[in-house]
Amino acid sequence: ALLLLLVKHVMAMVGSGGAVNATNDHFGPYLALLPGVDDILRIALGGQALTENNIATGPPLFWADAPQDASALARTRLQGSALANAAPAYISSIWHNHNITLQRIDRGAFKNVLANVDVDIALSWPVYRWAAQTLDSRSIWWKGQRHLVPMLDLVNAVSD
Repeated sequence: ALLLLLVKHVMAMVGSGGAVNATNDHFGPYLALLPGVDDILRIALGGQALTENNIATGPPLFWADAPQDASALARTRLQGSALANAAPAYISSIWHNHNITLQRIDRGAFKNVLANVDVDIALSWPVYRWAAQTLDSRSIWWKGQRHLVPMLDLVNAVSD
């Protein structure tokens, strides 16, 4: 549910006529700061993402467009570490959840909240993958429940 809520709010930044404006949504100014959101908005407008898959700095989920290729790269690149099996399992679970979402979602209801964006684009693998990674990198698990910590990515930031 959180993932679809994130997608809904990012897609709300796309106004009528395809104009992108962070003030179209209450959370827009914060969402506009998230890594990769510019590519997601390009996809929402029918374009292609400009960011290349970066194996050197990106998370394993983004090492390749196809989940199977990303898993294979993770196994190879992370061989000898505990992540060699954990990263492919994570990628597989995100792919599995994406497929379950596609089967269970009420597309008509979701379309009603996505005023200016095609439902198929909003539910596409690149958008879903980005939303999953964004939520997972800003969450902590405590007592078996996810707790969203939106500024968690700033913990490692250096202040001037």
